[in-house]
Amino acid sequence: MSAIPFNLFKSSCEERGYTERVYEEQKNCVLYTNNGVKCEIKKRHYTFGWLARPEDIAEMRRRFLEQGFTEKIRKDNDKCITVNFDGDILENFWIIVGIIEGIETIVRKVRGQAIKPIPREVSERNVFEKIAKRFKNLIDNEDGFGLENARSLLESDSIDHLITIGESVNRTKENTYREHIVPCIMIYNQAVTMTMEKRPVTEIAQMIKNNLAIVLITKEEADKLDNELDMQTSMPEGWRFGDDIFARLNVAGISLK
Repeated sequence: MSAIPFNLFKSSCEERGYTERVYEEQKNCVLYTNNGVKCEIKKRHYTFGWLARPEDIAEMRRRFLEQGFTEKIRKDNDKCITVNFDGDILENFWIIVGIIEGIETIVRKVRGQAIKPIPREVSERNVFEKIAKRFKNLIDNEDGFGLENARSLLESDSIDHLITIGESVNRTKENTYREHIVPCIMIYNQAVTMTMEKRPVTEIAQMIKNNLAIVLITKEEADKLDNELDMQTSMPEGWRFGDDIFARLNVAGISLK
């Protein structure tokens, strides 16, 4: 698990104009710099330059040490640089990113990139209807492979700015966790069921829109939901679609601002 929550990391990246190649990988926060260097915040340290050119790793190492950062010696130090945490994790991360992007000899590798014919803002128009149509198309075409990734199919991790609707009274920037109010697997199963029942796409889209929402809570509140109350993938007993979407939070005693 990363030393900081991914949504906090992502927000910090967006504030600085980094919107592409920012993601969570094996619970680590990952960013690629503008000159193509992989930067990671892990549980106890940073990792920079994974599989970069040896001469680039050597130059980054020299500059990091000049700035007073300390290196953690590991077996894979010829493939990357591992830097110890010292002080504010995010602040130092951005200092190091600035150092990397200031090294003129690092040239971004040119890689094949997928063509993106549709701008993101266009993709977001009527997004819930588009998601509902995906279910219909996949089921009509008996495409079981396309149905395998529930979260991706629902866009549950890529449209936070559209579906984040509040935060708990206890949440802070340092202690934050993005929580889907209704578990994604329940929304997915309901969408599949409604599609197989031949319900109208508009009705399925409205169901998704009504239930696919995020609130920001604390890690302790998330732990209570997932472990103490055992509701990581379920709503309170007796709950049905159309009932209060906040029922799960209410049972956990999580108050929103």
